[in-house]
Amino acid sequence: MTQAQQIAGLVQKLETSPEVLNYAKNIATAIVSGPANHCAATLSALLVFVGIYPIGGGTGSGDLQPWVPTLAFDLEERRGWTRVPVGPGIAKGDVGVVLASATTHHIYLVVDPSDPANPLIADNQGAGMHQRPVAGDGANYSPTNFFLRAPA
Repeated sequence: MTQAQQIAGLVQKLETSPEVLNYAKNIATAIVSGPANHCAATLSALLVFVGIYPIGGGTGSGDLQPWVPTLAFDLEERRGWTRVPVGPGIAKGDVGVVLASATTHHIYLVVDPSDPANPLIADNQGAGMHQRPVAGDGANYSPTNFFLRAPA
C-alpha cells in the first residue's frame, strides 16, 4: 500500500469516525509536554495509526514527533513527500505546514479542500475538525507556507 493510499484511508476514517482525531489528540497530550507541541504530535499519532512512522525522538519506528520542522523535514526528505505550493491545487490528505518563526509553527491534515482558501482540517486546535484560513487571519492563524503530499 502506498503512503497516498494510507493517507486516503486516514482521511476516510476521520470523515466517518471523527473520534479518531480525539484519540490522536489525547495520545499527544499524554506523551508530549507543552501545548505548543501538540500539533506535530497529533499528526504523528494519526500517521502512526495508518502505518506511517515519523522519525520521532527515539528509534524511528513509531515515535511521536513533537516539533513541526522536524516532522515536515521527515515527511519531505525521508519519506519522499512532494512540496505543493499554497493555492487552489491542494488535495485531500495534504499536510499544511506553517513556519511563521523559529518558535511559531503549526502542522495539519487537509480533510476537505473544497474551499482551498479555507479547507476543513484535522489538527490539535478546536474541539474537532474545523476550517482554517490558509492565508492566515492576522489574529489566530499564521499563513501556511506550503503543503506536503504523500507519494502515490
